[in-house]
Amino acid sequence: MKRIIALVLLSAAPLSVLAKPKVNVFVQSHEAFAILQSPDSLARAGSPMGQYSAPLPPHTDYFINVTVQVHDPQAPLTDAHWCIKGDSELGDIVYEGFISGNDLELEIPQNNGKIKKVSFKIIDRKWRERKNLP
Repeated sequence: MKRIIALVLLSAAPLSVLAKPKVNVFVQSHEAFAILQSPDSLARAGSPMGQYSAPLPPHTDYFINVTVQVHDPQAPLTDAHWCIKGDSELGDIVYEGFISGNDLELEIPQNNGKIKKVSFKIIDRKWRERKNLP
């Protein structure tokens, strides 16, 4: 039994080396662009053949130019200007969160005192203008 446990522990050890590190960051919004996206053609997915289902309503994507500050001396990045994309707008406060790969997760304080975690995708490692957005 000890050999099986040792084998499981040894096989799981390399997985921790492959995991992407999470870097704690502070993010401040500077400029946001809201772009209304039309629904995709999968609006009828899941309905039986021959039945009509109403199309999905359009949704809004927010492209936000942000300043990212990293206070971790181990991280190669200190301050940067990025463009991120998400389903939420950001206010004029500094948000705390973390980066893992191209994902940015921010903690957004709510009116009731709770914290909501919201995910964004990093679109570019520089600020973008509205005319350069997809």
